[in-house]
Amino acid sequence: MTHKKIAYIGIYPATAPRDKVYIDELKRRGVEFVECVGTGAGMRKYIQLYRNLNSLRDADLVWVGYLSTLAVIVAYLATRKKILYNALCSSYESYILDRAMYSKYSFRSVLFWVSDFLSFHLASISLVESESQKRFISRVFFVSKKRLHVVYTGADESIFYPDQSTPKAKDFTVVFRGKFVPATGVEFVVEAARILAAEPIKFLIIGWGQEQEKIEHLIRSYTLTNIELITSFLSPADLHQRMLSGHVLLGQFSTNSRLDRTIQHKTIEAMALGMPYITRDSVSNREILTDGEDCLFVQPADARNLAEKIIYCMKRTDVWEKISAGARNMYEARLQQSVLGEHIKRIIASPPFA
Repeated sequence: MTHKKIAYIGIYPATAPRDKVYIDELKRRGVEFVECVGTGAGMRKYIQLYRNLNSLRDADLVWVGYLSTLAVIVAYLATRKKILYNALCSSYESYILDRAMYSKYSFRSVLFWVSDFLSFHLASISLVESESQKRFISRVFFVSKKRLHVVYTGADESIFYPDQSTPKAKDFTVVFRGKFVPATGVEFVVEAARILAAEPIKFLIIGWGQEQEKIEHLIRSYTLTNIELITSFLSPADLHQRMLSGHVLLGQFSTNSRLDRTIQHKTIEAMALGMPYITRDSVSNREILTDGEDCLFVQPADARNLAEKIIYCMKRTDVWEKISAGARNMYEARLQQSVLGEHIKRIIASPPFA
């Protein structure tokens, strides 16, 4: 490998799995990372980044971390070095299309679009989460596809690993974990629990977010006793145990267009755990998943279809055992840390970085 020193910069430490999985693997391969994180409030963190980057001029290239869109612009102005931007997706998509925090026609929406446009064009290479995402970013931000590389998100293998010694819950249990945002579709999980209220099935829902009040109200209004709702932080060990104690893990279920471009991080985590997984059918999910082989697909926004697949899994032990094995095999072949690290290694050993 030609690059031995990489400057990581961002507005968050490199602890998010989207960065950590790749960086830990590159470190194991002898690459040195020096970290420069802006921690001030507002724009002060970017001023801090700019000043600190002047001391990192001996780095071979700059790695801009996940969720640090504006840091690409700062890195370009401060160093003029080649930049690898670990984008995953665009800020415009996350805050406007996914979370619907602002109107598509608002001034803030324009600011998000412009910041993404500049970052994708100033970065030498941007890493994105799926082929569908690559096409979307190329079209919306006028970026050459040659500057966009698909690298799937990995899982923190110190947390997400199979463990046959973890006992299963007494009742057949489905586990949903994720943020309560519009794209998640957690309300369809609650609706499925209502449909299955008379069945010997328990639902464990772990998460929080902007739609938490809505979800709590929905559970109360249906007076559901088959749902356990956890909205507090769980330690990695506790999370690992609670997920493995379930029988099936759930993905995302809304009609949000972003779900045709993303492969949810929890999808990869479920595969790493070797757990049966039910999620909505999508173009992006089909890049790595096969219905009936390593997952079960349901139609978007269809609680009854979800309920049917849960019942199917409960009654067909052979099915969820097959899906569990298929998911873990796919993870080992295409998504485990060593495989993704090799992919990143090839990227930074090739033009424009070579």
